[in-house]
Amino acid sequence: MNGFDRIRSTKLTLARALLLAAGTALPHGAFGQMPGRTSGKDWQFSIMPYLWMSGINGHVTARGIRSDVDVDFSDIIKHFDFGVQVHAEGMWKSGYGFFIDPTYLKISSKKDVALPNGGVVDKVTMKQWLVEAGGVYRLGEWPGERGAKGNRAALDAIVGGRFMSTDVAIKLKDTSPTYISRDKQWLDLFVGGRLAANLADKVPFTLRSDIGGFGLGFSSNIAWNLVSYIGYELPWYGITPAIGYRVLYVDYQDGSGNNRFVYDTWTHGPILGIAFQF
Repeated sequence: MNGFDRIRSTKLTLARALLLAAGTALPHGAFGQMPGRTSGKDWQFSIMPYLWMSGINGHVTARGIRSDVDVDFSDIIKHFDFGVQVHAEGMWKSGYGFFIDPTYLKISSKKDVALPNGGVVDKVTMKQWLVEAGGVYRLGEWPGERGAKGNRAALDAIVGGRFMSTDVAIKLKDTSPTYISRDKQWLDLFVGGRLAANLADKVPFTLRSDIGGFGLGFSSNIAWNLVSYIGYELPWYGITPAIGYRVLYVDYQDGSGNNRFVYDTWTHGPILGIAFQF
């Protein structure tokens, strides 16, 4: 019996716990260009580093074994090594734009877990890349009550793709092989919309939703995303601290038998970020 088979026969290992946490850093859409905000330039840009303090619920099947998932943000922080999450966006004066949202996450654990058939899991490391990119088209802008600029609203159409790559490496003691690794990648195309509004002067609000996957051979059966932000624009260089909340549902399935992989989860939690608009 090889190393992964021994791990697969364990009721719950660190390797599986880390795999369950793999979806907690998925990207989202930031403020972008707010309605009524013009600088006279052909292009306007925004960049927003952020932190999604998310938990995850649902079930995951790995190596043919199903596990129910109930992981909160504190579980992820305990194993956190390094991560970067940032959203960047540009809008042309004609109303066309683009966005890119790269995320890198590395989590690991050194706690020993004995395997029932001999050997010990010494260290588990998971590395994950998630890259979301696409295009934006501003469908229109509308003034608020009595045309007040501070209450303007805009509606954007969004299309793009979300690529996910996860690599789990396991270091074993007292067994051969010493190192075992597995990876999984998929791409979800999506379409959606975004409402951007100035609720009051210097108080931007964003609501975005998109749906993707569509059961293509390289994608999830379905992926649904909903995210909302509210912020306050400070008087220095368009700096805008923001808080929000995000919900993401993903149903991805691949393989059969002992190679069956299923990722059917709800990921949700508050978001903290700071946007720079220029």
